[in-house]
Amino acid sequence: KDIGGLYNMLKTLKRLFKGEYPYLVKGNKPPISVESQFDRDILIDFYSESFDFYNYLSKFMIVESEDSYYLFYMVHHIIFDAVSAGVFKRDFMTLLDGGSVDFDDGFLKASAFTRQINKTKKFDEAKEFYHSILSDLDDICILPKDDPSSEGYNISTYDLEFDKTALKSFLNKAVISENILFTAVFSYTLSQFVNGDKVQFITLENGRDRFNETFISMTSNLMPIVIDCKNQSINSFIRDVSDTVYGVLRYSYYPTFLLYPKYNFERDILFHFVPNWIADDFDVIENTDDAGTEIINNVLNDFNDFVTEFFVQVYQNGDDYRLIVLHSNKYSQKMIDDFKHAYMSILSNVINASLSSDLSSTLK
Repeated sequence: KDIGGLYNMLKTLKRLFKGEYPYLVKGNKPPISVESQFDRDILIDFYSESFDFYNYLSKFMIVESEDSYYLFYMVHHIIFDAVSAGVFKRDFMTLLDGGSVDFDDGFLKASAFTRQINKTKKFDEAKEFYHSILSDLDDICILPKDDPSSEGYNISTYDLEFDKTALKSFLNKAVISENILFTAVFSYTLSQFVNGDKVQFITLENGRDRFNETFISMTSNLMPIVIDCKNQSINSFIRDVSDTVYGVLRYSYYPTFLLYPKYNFERDILFHFVPNWIADDFDVIENTDDAGTEIINNVLNDFNDFVTEFFVQVYQNGDDYRLIVLHSNKYSQKMIDDFKHAYMSILSNVINASLSSDLSSTLK
């Protein structure tokens, strides 16, 4: 079967309307190459070559060995999220075994919706909401870089050790989700490193509920968020974070690229909570061997200018949690380790404290 023909999603291209508004449309089939031998350099070249946005957003390579075939693929995040990887693997294996699957052009419909909604009152409401949180960024401090001229990237992973019973109890008392708690802790931890109460970063929202895992698409949204970490009760702080996060979720259809030219907000700090139901399809970091690590590092370094400089994930794995930090070498390993220790300490202190306790005395 033609791999590229399996999903219309994988034949997606990017087009511009009036030179300013990107829209995804169906295009030609993605390129497929065939190699007769496994070679690490071939893999590195395959994953390092950038996409031609206006011709393809996915590509495939089949490598033939003496007794097996290996399929390698690379799909741009514009049309492919973490859950899509699991969907693609499952459906592809079903087709290889002679079965059939149903395909959904869900994201093309979503892209059309975003383009259509830009002339409605809802679009204006979203614009006003973002103006209210992004119009005053003067008192937001920048995360200092230890070596601004340093190049390259690293990935650091840590086990988060804390009282799981206390976590569940706190979530129930505060009536919040894990995502709100971990985002709040990230915000406060970040404030300790920028030496200011107000922090701004990008939050990544999954865009699917746990029952919506049947199609290939990009449903995640990158949204700017501003949190004030001034001294107040833990309950008030959690409520403020919750209101802000759910606010940006409510208006997640507003394209971020329209906001940046006007507000020039921080784009190089990103936070993402990865729950179990997504982590099952997103275990690349957990199961990467030495060759895979080399490939990842090569890709990160080749796309240096396009990679978020400080990307923090709280990654749920069963009943355990990991902190995964993708970071530019402009930040020292000591700073990354210090950030981990601070994050873990603040998380433990918050979940073991009373909601009426104030931040400064609880987290000092």
